[in-house]
Amino acid sequence: MITHIEGTYKVIGTNQDATGASYSGFLHLNQTHPHRVDAEWVISGSQTLKGSGFFHDNTLVINFYYEGEAEQAGKRFKGVVVYRYHEDTNTLQGFWSEKHGDLDYLGFENGTKLKDDSAIFKLKDLN
Repeated sequence: MITHIEGTYKVIGTNQDATGASYSGFLHLNQTHPHRVDAEWVISGSQTLKGSGFFHDNTLVINFYYEGEAEQAGKRFKGVVVYRYHEDTNTLQGFWSEKHGDLDYLGFENGTKLKDDSAIFKLKDLN
């Protein structure tokens, strides 16, 4: 059962496409209710994603969104990520999909909880 999920995680993952290009960043989870969280990712030092979700029996589900950039400006992208939380190692292991992503693939993401729960805005420069 999840009891200490709140905090900041260093994440690494692969994109939802044929290339499977990798990315890294940070995820901050803020527990808002007994089984609910708010989430904020900062990927590659500049891309911000936000979401909210719920957890039960070591499973965490988050609906997320982010705003498009450059030629995609003004467009909102949405998706869902599902994590398995390993409390003994404070790690997340998950997979995700975006509504407008390549439906033949899934993205994958793993996270390791940082000991220092600094606010995510302080971590943007560390990517």
